[in-house]
Amino acid sequence: MKKKLKDFFNYLEALPESRKHNCVKDVQQLRSYYGLVVKKWPYANDELYNKITRKVVKLQTCISEENVIQELRRIQSKCDKLYNQQEYEQEADFHDSCYDSSGWCGVDYEY
Repeated sequence: MKKKLKDFFNYLEALPESRKHNCVKDVQQLRSYYGLVVKKWPYANDELYNKITRKVVKLQTCISEENVIQELRRIQSKCDKLYNQQEYEQEADFHDSCYDSSGWCGVDYEY
């Protein structure tokens, strides 16, 4: 995870509003889920994306700072883009592996 994003999550976790609304655990979970999406992409599952969406929506209702809400929306937008590109990448990986495996099989059928 990039330093800017780590700093944002640390800042979000330290906000008085996060503690007031008992959202510190939600921030930690959002950080974890986002890290998993980045790590497992393009093979992250739908449930993980849904969890991110739920956490972002919940945090947006708890936090009143506009710049924090904007950053949460950027995180959500990035996850949506990754999700939309994921199916294409999986299909491309599948086709690439099919073409690669046919060349090194080593079996020639000559009669």
